[in-house]
Amino acid sequence: MENDSERRKHPRILGEGPVFVKVIEAGENADLRGETIYCSTQDLSTGGIRLAVDREVPVGSVLHLWIGLSDSPGSYMLTGRVVWARPAESGKTSHMVGIEFEEVPDGDMTTWLEMMEQKIRYDNPQT
Repeated sequence: MENDSERRKHPRILGEGPVFVKVIEAGENADLRGETIYCSTQDLSTGGIRLAVDREVPVGSVLHLWIGLSDSPGSYMLTGRVVWARPAESGKTSHMVGIEFEEVPDGDMTTWLEMMEQKIRYDNPQT
């Protein structure tokens, strides 16, 4: 059976930082639409991010994310879709969600990709 790292499309790096998420679409959970939620990163990649959140966010939800990283100047405005969600195993938050980024014209995807590629090269100099 495959584990998470074998299914991933992009290399991951660990990283914690603040994220503000605005819920754009939440399927049948209309009460969540338009809400801004504070959460934090758990790991990052060029294609997505894992977040610790204090509430359930349904799979398929579309989010605007403002991501700040402690070791990177500035912040990044990205859009993504929740591809998995589950209760947190332990810690300060109640849920974990996996976000797959979507390319949007007004986002910071190009800057995010450049920053992440540098981080991946620095963390894994042999690649």
